[in-house]
Amino acid sequence: MEESNSISHILIIDDDPDDSEIFKDVLYELDSRILLTTLYHCYDIITVLNKLESVPDILFIDVHLPGEDGLKCIETIKATPKYSTLKIVIYCGVLSQHMIDKALEKGADSYFLKPTTIGELHGLLKKILNLQPL
Repeated sequence: MEESNSISHILIIDDDPDDSEIFKDVLYELDSRILLTTLYHCYDIITVLNKLESVPDILFIDVHLPGEDGLKCIETIKATPKYSTLKIVIYCGVLSQHMIDKALEKGADSYFLKPTTIGELHGLLKKILNLQPL
């Protein structure tokens, strides 16, 4: 088990329960002490964030979500002073340069293409949690 650098609460927003479960398994393998909150949509995101026990240290969000997409969700979060410094990492199965540019413009801190193997996901999350360059 690896130890993360002061990241204790992670929020994942992904409409695919299987992807969320894999994400959770890999994160707990990296550090079983992480508090993990999973959402399947961005509806009323500020109300949801306000109800959490603690403000997440980092948010991983799938760009393509039903209803309010990930980009709109980022914009809503960053426009709220309490959450404006929340670190946000977007991911998706297909990321165009245009989508990346829009996400970064709206306040995302980083991005990655959904890995095709658990090993790739493990390596990416380890780098992100240890604040190593992607």
